[in-house]
Order: sequence, then C-alpha cells, then structure tokens
Amino acid sequence: MIAIALSFDSGILLCADAKDSDPARGSSIFCKQYGSQSGYARSIFLVSELADCSVATVQHCEHQLLLLEPAEYTIDRMRAAIENSLFEICQKQPEATMLVTLYSAPDRQYALFHTSGHALKEVGGYDCQGPASYLGHYLIRERYNAMRSMDQLDLRSISSLAIETMETIRESQNGCGEFTEIFVLYANGHESRIHRIRRGTRELPEQALRANPVGA
Repeated sequence: MIAIALSFDSGILLCADAKDSDPARGSSIFCKQYGSQSGYARSIFLVSELADCSVATVQHCEHQLLLLEPAEYTIDRMRAAIENSLFEICQKQPEATMLVTLYSAPDRQYALFHTSGHALKEVGGYDCQGPASYLGHYLIRERYNAMRSMDQLDLRSISSLAIETMETIRESQNGCGEFTEIFVLYANGHESRIHRIRRGTRELPEQALRANPVGA
C-alpha cells in the first residue's frame, strides 16, 4: 500500500505497511551486507507491495552487488550496478518502484534513492512510494519541513511522524495490514532489526531504535 523513507539527523528510517506480525513470513524491507568488516557496504531495498516482480527485481540487484570487488563498494559504483541491473530486468518484466538506501564504509556515507524506470534518483529528505503515496506526501510534507526548519529531525520525532502517518492512511484506505514494519539505518552504517508494531500503537518501543553491531 505504501512505503516511506525519512532522513533524520543521524540516519534514515524506513517503514511500510505489513499484513503479519512476523517479518520472517514476508517483509517489504530487504537488507544485505557486502564486503569485509573494514570495507563493508549495505543495501536496503524497500517495496510498497510484495509482488513476485518486486522480489525478483530486488534479488537481481542484490546479486549484481555481490559481484563487486571490495574496493568497488562506493555509493557511485553500487548505484551504477543497481541501475545496470534494473535496465536488464526491465526488459523481462514490469517495472518495480522501490526506495533504495545504500551505505558505503569506504565513502563513510549513506544515500537514499527512489527508482525511476531503470535509474536511481537521489532523494533529499523523505519520499513515499505505492498506491497511497499521494496521501503520505500530504500528511508528511509540511510537518517534515517544519521539523527540518527548527532542527528537530531526531529519530524519536521522525518515528512518531512515520507511525502517525501510517495510522492515518489505514483509517482512510482499504486493504492495509494490521502492522507497520520499521527499520533504521544509522549514519555509521549500523542498523536496527526489522521491527513490527500493531495497528493503534502510537510510539516506537525503545528496543526498536537500538543498532546492531556490524555483521550481526
């Protein structure tokens, strides 16, 4: 139904609608680590709807990233690999719209993109994808810009904005699941686990914000 990515002062929060409480039964968030401890990289693909073509697209992109040499795990090189992969798979199946987050330890930076055909367009701030994305933009835009202008883009504020947006969308859109899945990538490359909260929950539990060690 909808996938949302929100940049905050020390990372990026990703969230999506979910039907089930257990991410192992199917998640819209696909996370993978590449390379060694000293030169590792991460990709996080976020889809708004779990369809066969979306999953196949993510898997094809991840495979191409696995083929890179350790020194190639830069943001620019990973972006190029994904765009080449999208070009190849778009010849065989319908286009999949996704939000893509990349982290590069060699670059010491992360970046957020959305797909546009077989290209990755860099996103500054936040973005929404999926059938309900128009409503997501309407609910987020002014509040996010106000938070940014007042230098209040901390994780707690951003997670509250994401959860409240998902709850409002559920109240007006048919076909939404009973859960929201949330994932955080931190600026240092650490990440949280995928955490799911039930409909009606207004605040993200403290344990959902904790970062796991690299490689965990």
